[in-house]
Amino acid sequence: MRAKASDGLAESPWSEVITFFVNTENDPPSTPVLANPSGGGAVNVFTPELSVHNSTDPDGDVLTYEFQIYADAEMTALVSETTGVEETDRITSWTVPVTLTENAVYYWRARAYDGELHSGWMPPASFMVNTANDAPGAPSLYSPAQGSSIDTLNPALAIYNASDPDSDTLTYDFEIYTDSSLIQAITAVPENISGITSVTPDNALSDNTTYTWRARAYDGDRYGPWMDMAEFSVHLPVKKITATIDVYPKTLDIKSKDKWVVVYIELPRGYDVNDIEISSIVLEGTVPAEPWPYRIGDYDRDGTADLMVVQKERCN
Repeated sequence: MRAKASDGLAESPWSEVITFFVNTENDPPSTPVLANPSGGGAVNVFTPELSVHNSTDPDGDVLTYEFQIYADAEMTALVSETTGVEETDRITSWTVPVTLTENAVYYWRARAYDGELHSGWMPPASFMVNTANDAPGAPSLYSPAQGSSIDTLNPALAIYNASDPDSDTLTYDFEIYTDSSLIQAITAVPENISGITSVTPDNALSDNTTYTWRARAYDGDRYGPWMDMAEFSVHLPVKKITATIDVYPKTLDIKSKDKWVVVYIELPRGYDVNDIEISSIVLEGTVPAEPWPYRIGDYDRDGTADLMVVQKERCN
């Protein structure tokens, strides 16, 4: 406002303009706004500086700030706090006074105080302490199951995603072997956000063949360890296979009513005699194998496992 005087004939100059503020009661300051670190970001020091855009106060009061930092999203595990941080121009900051933990995520908030009333808390913000890049962990086998047999030449090899201490975006390398020789390598496979990443070999595999394979993660800077080598075999569906069968004795005693026959069954390469269902074995299409005894061995000592079963033929 301003004022001037008059004597009825002449007026004085205006006075200087002065202002005044009507304040019948104290109002709380506004809520401060996150400045740094950005929400969900990372810091490269163990004692980071936390800062907010200043609050405004309707009463023009001098403000101070309160900061709190927690180790959990529920904000129950208090790490450190302070009050009375004096406001600075536009942005007010506080340096965490304790050493934080590498690769840990922290949650923090701040509010203003005008000497009588507090503002609302700033919405909680999080950040990760990441002073150095760490290699990702190893992925783990999802499918095919260890030691399983599959019936396709183009299987999907799938892993449970690796974890990365720095939460980096990962890619994966896959290697496929047979007889200890690397036959296919597939690199830079993007991680699937479902938690399971898979790849189909570029070239079809071979039937009746055993394969081993492995995978590892890459964070753009460092490789993680290879997962344990996994194994599977490929067997396409067939109606029949040719097996080697030896029957003993070669001749039977016709004087005996009960004639016991010992049968040795050897499957071609790529098949496992452990997969034979003994109840499916019949002699001349009518005489079933006895459920016991049976044995897995190598009767003819040719390096290939065979199954021994016993059958009984009764003569009338």
